[in-house]
Amino acid sequence: MCADLVKLLSEGKTYLWTLRHSQQGNLTEAKIREIKNAFSDDGLTLETIMALRRLEYPLARFPYPVVHRSNLKEFYFLPIPAFNIEVYFKTMICEHGMEAGLELFPGHVDWQFGHDEVQYCLGGDTAVDMIALDNTERTVRVCLGDVVAVPKGTNFITHSTESDARFGHAHMFLCNVGEQEGQVFYDVGGLLRLQSLGIVDSGQGALPFVDCKERFEFRHWQDLLTVRLDRDRDLPTWLRNGWQRREEARAIDYMEGTRSVVMTSPDRSPNDFFEWGTGKRKSFVNPLIAEQSAAICDCRFPAGYRRLHPHKEIWTVLSGEAKVTQSIAPLHSEWVEVELQAGDIMVAANAAHIHVLESTEDFIVRRMAESGAHNGHFAMMERKIELDKVPTAI
Repeated sequence: MCADLVKLLSEGKTYLWTLRHSQQGNLTEAKIREIKNAFSDDGLTLETIMALRRLEYPLARFPYPVVHRSNLKEFYFLPIPAFNIEVYFKTMICEHGMEAGLELFPGHVDWQFGHDEVQYCLGGDTAVDMIALDNTERTVRVCLGDVVAVPKGTNFITHSTESDARFGHAHMFLCNVGEQEGQVFYDVGGLLRLQSLGIVDSGQGALPFVDCKERFEFRHWQDLLTVRLDRDRDLPTWLRNGWQRREEARAIDYMEGTRSVVMTSPDRSPNDFFEWGTGKRKSFVNPLIAEQSAAICDCRFPAGYRRLHPHKEIWTVLSGEAKVTQSIAPLHSEWVEVELQAGDIMVAANAAHIHVLESTEDFIVRRMAESGAHNGHFAMMERKIELDKVPTAI
């Protein structure tokens, strides 16, 4: 008998409902026969049960350790008439709770974020008004190499300068959201690409690709590591109330959320990254942002690095090459091995064992976590503040 999944779901016969039958006590032979017959009447075979499992939201979900190699050619031009906005847009990663892509705004933008987002600026010299939900306002200048963490609800209004005429405002956008939020926001980019490639029928005609290579200011991913001494760099929100009270300030920050936009840029060259961990856990890091809404850290991983990271991250390779393998949770019987180079973006899946099998000395990854509370990012930032002797000045 073929199962009717719609009928099963409408009757509340889900995957977890199925498993409850195995949890009953004192299952007599008669009761077992009764359950077996009921399953047969509903078409509940092993295949059907596995299909129901795919539909069960409460189960632990892990993003696949997918890798995307970036290029600046296959963009879509998308006007948004409701807000009088034009954008060149490209999706790179669309996994469970994680998304990343490239965007270029050629003109004025007045946009409000419905989710936390991080941006790595890839071009332009743009004055931006940032208006938070508590109505505080701040104007910043976003230029090549800047890293910006934007809390949800922020109103983002751009004002291009004369030197910005050629490039507009270009950036990589990244989202790493928790289970309490919608897991995907920009899946439309992947679907449009399937249609443009002819893999899926578009019905009304596929959108053409647009080459944006000449519109991006940066030329090499390693450019994003350049130290620019004239840039503004924000301390973490939870340190602004004083080093001696950082625990209480961080507790408030994580409870109430980062209220304002936080921006920075690299302030150490790769040779000045500090050690983090020992033995096979040792890496070399330069934390940039450690907020409730996002954490960013540039990290050099030597060959032989091994560790499990309990929280998912998006890794962007800024320089060098490496061979990396990740295990698939929860049984770790499957491993995914990839070869990475500058310009690649990779999902570092939560609960995966990550091994750097081989790497060049300049293999540097920009890690993006959901929160500074995850994977020790706040502790890395505290260590950096100590090394830079900033606490005494707070």
